[in-house]
Amino acid sequence: MPDIEQSVLEQSFQSPDTVARDIENNPEAKKIVEGLIASNSGLLWRIRGHKNLAELLNADAIYQSNQSYESSEDLIRTSNRNYWASIAFAELSKTTEYTGHLRQIAKILYGRETEDPNEQEGQELMRRSLEFGDVAVKAPDFKPEEIQYIVSSYIFPGYIFPRDAPSKTDRGTPLLVRFLRDMERERGLEETLDFFDRELIDGPIDHPFSYQGWTFIDPYIVKRNNLFLDWESMYRDNPELSVRLAKTFANFSVRAFADKQFINRYPNPQAPWNDIRDCVGVVQKVFSLSGDRFFDKLEELGFERIIVEALRAKDSGGYSISGLSSSTAVDSISQDRYYQSRGFISQSPEEKEALNIFGFTQLPSELELTRKYKELMRTWHPDKSGLPNAKDMAPKITSAYSLLSERIGK
Repeated sequence: MPDIEQSVLEQSFQSPDTVARDIENNPEAKKIVEGLIASNSGLLWRIRGHKNLAELLNADAIYQSNQSYESSEDLIRTSNRNYWASIAFAELSKTTEYTGHLRQIAKILYGRETEDPNEQEGQELMRRSLEFGDVAVKAPDFKPEEIQYIVSSYIFPGYIFPRDAPSKTDRGTPLLVRFLRDMERERGLEETLDFFDRELIDGPIDHPFSYQGWTFIDPYIVKRNNLFLDWESMYRDNPELSVRLAKTFANFSVRAFADKQFINRYPNPQAPWNDIRDCVGVVQKVFSLSGDRFFDKLEELGFERIIVEALRAKDSGGYSISGLSSSTAVDSISQDRYYQSRGFISQSPEEKEALNIFGFTQLPSELELTRKYKELMRTWHPDKSGLPNAKDMAPKITSAYSLLSERIGK
């Protein structure tokens, strides 16, 4: 496999818009697409066909090439690309007939003999992603805050795809956890928690690909189970550090508990609140306070205000917090750097257009999407609306709803 510089590889990537235009201008490819639309794969093509074709071409380019690099940033981008290509290959391997048509179109348009995606190639790409992530952290110019932007840092090394996953004890430890444990050993828990508060507490709670069920390795679980629960047992006899740990753990947990999408998917939705209550109990045990004096102490220590307000209101189940929009419950933190690090795997033009149709700036919860869909269809249904372009608008709304539903994992 030839070495390819980052910039050269990037220039070879196709966008969904490009492949859509090229199909429209090629009668032979257009005829295959028309046959696809008339087949059992028609709905799949209409929802994400252009995106799938671009994914096939781009993932194949990544698989066929060694990507050279000059910096930790290059390594992170390379790790993320291999991760994305792994996901694309595994997903496309599930629809053999459909993917065969995509390969046929790719050959007609670009003369490209693409690989027939399969799970083995997906596993190889995932291994590369993990290896590049490890190397990035060891690079001389690596900045600690960049750890959260390495997509694969949340993955257990032995976890490639579920059917081949070894037992939990054999999976090893995620890169993010190894990194923070090393920091804790070298600099101490307090400095590590300062770093967590500053850089990671508002890092992605959800994995960027968690909407696809089989890739659900949740950063919340990685951070909660492999960091906080271990640290809690290690520092249980140190009151000062126990309180410091409790504050960070509670403030981290409330972001998950307030997030609708997270709560809708999490096996035990009440677990983050239980963690918060345990953290509050640690503070109560150390300071032996009650009532307003205790609540004032929580605020003084830096516990999120919504936690304290729920406790003051005697909301024992945290119901005033659970399922709120995280952006309204806690300070909204920009994740631009995170998405920028993902390069070309960010929202496709089709997804952006679908979000615009619904008036969303980011992926909504399932409930929000359904409510908005019903609202829009009441306005634009061609049998009920008197608006002149309802016949054109209604299909766009339905198509956007299908695309976003799939994106959420409905």
